[in-house]
Amino acid sequence: VIGFVGRLVREKGIIELVQALGQLAPRFPKLRLLIVGDVLQSDYDAGKEEFITQARQLGVLERIAFAGMVDDTRPWLAAMDIFCLPSYREGMPVSLLEAMAMGLACVATNIRGCREEIVDGVSGRLVAPRDAHALAEAFASLLENGEVARAMGEAARQRVLERFDEKQVLAHELAIYRRLLEQKGISAGT
Repeated sequence: VIGFVGRLVREKGIIELVQALGQLAPRFPKLRLLIVGDVLQSDYDAGKEEFITQARQLGVLERIAFAGMVDDTRPWLAAMDIFCLPSYREGMPVSLLEAMAMGLACVATNIRGCREEIVDGVSGRLVAPRDAHALAEAFASLLENGEVARAMGEAARQRVLERFDEKQVLAHELAIYRRLLEQKGISAGT
């Protein structure tokens, strides 16, 4: 099971994701795609409809499960073997950190945010944005080598614990603010 968590809009790379599924389907007859999320009312994007149309044309629509919007992604992430975030742009994607924290092998695009979270080849795979073939190849390499996928998932979890623990990140940010205030001669207090 390859999984995705996010808004179903073009900029999240969902079109390339379904194209990659189409490329892999003949090679991996048991492969499924789990989509967690949907379109928001504020999204003016026909990406979801395009995604479904492409899935139907590629003959893979029956391989896709749509969970819709959920309050807790953990049970859905637990059902995945590989997590994918094929976005064109991100800030610091929380969905990717959550998947890494769950010990999932992750494939994401080599863009700002994703490349700060994943060390390519160690804690996941980074591929060029808008490249369905590169996505398919990254998935195939993990599907064909479970040991590598498990090792990447373990490295991803360790990276989140070491570098992205919420308390550590907030403490680091507070230290930066205190230092900046002190440089301006303002008492930061405690």
